Amino acid sequence: MRKLLYVLVLVVLATSVMAGGMGVSVKGGTLGFGADVGIGVVDMLSLRLGFSKFSIGESFNDEDTDDLEGVDELKFEINLESINALVDFYPFKGAFRITAGMLINNNEFTAEATSDERIDINGVEYRVERADGLVSWSDMAPYVGIGGGNVASGGKWHWGWDLGVMFQGSPEIELTATASNAQLQQLLNQDIEEEVKQLEEDAESFNMYPVATISFGYRFF
Repeated sequence: MRKLLYVLVLVVLATSVMAGGMGVSVKGGTLGFGADVGIGVVDMLSLRLGFSKFSIGESFNDEDTDDLEGVDELKFEINLESINALVDFYPFKGAFRITAGMLINNNEFTAEATSDERIDINGVEYRVERADGLVSWSDMAPYVGIGGGNVASGGKWHWGWDLGVMFQGSPEIELTATASNAQLQQLLNQDIEEEVKQLEEDAESFNMYPVATISFGYRFF
């Protein structure tokens, strides 16, 4: 599916770049920071191809907070990374647009914890040296939304905005842990599988990601 999207992007660039205006914009929002290339196709239709990226991480230990019961140290990182291919429709031939398209979605959340105390996994207490977790979503995500602005048409300088939803699917959760007692590792792995199933069931409703973006761009021609 990704290869097909890349091919479509190249075909669109090759066939439509001369059909209308073309501009570049920088943007920031709930998907991170990035840039778009806007290409005019016809008066009421344009394309946007771009990317967004942002990362943040933090670490805590049991001296920083009382909430880390049984955990010596916790590290987490949020990585936002996506590539968008969007079609903008301007029903009133003005700045207002209706947008639909696809995103290659590489957003993920990772966590790492170390402990020398017992922790509860699937209702069973284990003494675990280390645990690692990963939350990710479908790598292809449809998008629909509304917005304003058209960097491929009008004057040289433009600003724009977008409000929409990325349909990323239910989260996929991976969890691994190392038992302090190696003889209990197999039982721990079985309980981890059951714990992951329950976590994924509880998180099924988190299948949409809100998108809000502000952009500023320049039209070349």
